[in-house]
Amino acid sequence: MKIKITKIDTLNGDGSITLEECGLKIGEVLEVDGHFNDGSYCVIATSNSEFIHAGDNISVSADECEVVEE
Repeated sequence: MKIKITKIDTLNGDGSITLEECGLKIGEVLEVDGHFNDGSYCVIATSNSEFIHAGDNISVSADECEVVEE
């Protein structure tokens, strides 16, 4: 499954960082690596940012993306 990032500035109020802070960009297409218990998608970071390293898991909620390939 692949998703396209549509929103990168969501703040959840739980101390988590935004997708923008993870280095993701709107329009970026990523392979889904799995799902978290809350229903969000798990993707693998493709590059380093200030807060994460390439290979880290990133949680992407359904309102931050659209499925582009099943």
